[in-house]
Amino acid sequence: MDFMSEGKKNKYGLNRTIPKDVKREVRRRSKFGCVICRTGFYDYHHIDPAFEEASRHDPLSICLLCPTCHSAVTRGSRSNGSVMRRYEEIQRASIEDVEPPIGPLDFDDGSAELVIGNLRYSPAVRTVLRYGGSDVIRVDPGKDREPGSISAIFADDEGREVLRLDRNQWIGSLDSWDISVVGRRIAVQSRRSQAALKLRLEPPGRIVIEHLDMRFGNAHLLATEHAFAAGRYLYDGQIGWCTGRIAIPVSHVAGAAIDVMSEDDIELQDRATRPGSRSLPSSSNDIVMSGRGGVLFKRLGIALASLCGTVHVYETAYGFQPIDIVRQVVSNSPSKVARYLGTGRPF
Repeated sequence: MDFMSEGKKNKYGLNRTIPKDVKREVRRRSKFGCVICRTGFYDYHHIDPAFEEASRHDPLSICLLCPTCHSAVTRGSRSNGSVMRRYEEIQRASIEDVEPPIGPLDFDDGSAELVIGNLRYSPAVRTVLRYGGSDVIRVDPGKDREPGSISAIFADDEGREVLRLDRNQWIGSLDSWDISVVGRRIAVQSRRSQAALKLRLEPPGRIVIEHLDMRFGNAHLLATEHAFAAGRYLYDGQIGWCTGRIAIPVSHVAGAAIDVMSEDDIELQDRATRPGSRSLPSSSNDIVMSGRGGVLFKRLGIALASLCGTVHVYETAYGFQPIDIVRQVVSNSPSKVARYLGTGRPF
């Protein structure tokens, strides 16, 4: 019954507020979801003894239950004995034998929007992030009053999947160090003190990336809801980064907000889209702003507003800076990301 107001104490003087380290241990033992139905939205439930009879918060006798299963226990239609048996089974089982935590996503009004950094794109943009020709993050607003959807694969800074969005639900990875759900926020840690992903759900139809530190292939994406930096691991060991404050009012069906490709492919895209469009290459030809092709960072093989057809560019920059400092600037000084990438001076 831990959904009741926090701060109250039982007859032994035990506060209803469960310490953070105990909560994390309960999540780990419950494998991040309701031990009965595997729903990823949950309450903390004292099994035996009940909270009123407990002298301490013992993770061996506290588990995760979704609101529906929790209500069944409090109403008396499910026994604490059956909950304990299921909790013990979940703890003993290998992750290969347990369903991952799953939570519903609300796209009922037909909208579907993923907020990432300072990218501003219209519903016509379907691909938010593309890598090697495959969609990593895709949004699909519904048609004719049907629900929309967002499909995405999120990884940690070493490229291990931590969570995915699959149309109308999110699915957590049991390989994660921790997955916590508090209110509308989902947070994933790949290891202690290392956040991989934080999402804020704003139903219906809107998901905000509050923090993302993801490697995919030989690329990296750092993002909050206010800034982003897309990077590429180059052959000489350097990491090249780019960013941009851009708006995409309309898009071709093949368009992508962020497109990571090979140097050969981005050269071909430049050659194919430059004729017949207004292009503004830099003096070194490393950056090309093309009305049809987007903003092409040719040395990195990264394009912003790739093949969208129309883009408004307010700020753009690229440079070769250490990832640890880029992380700090993206998270703590979003307005200075472009300056740091271009000059190496964040302040």
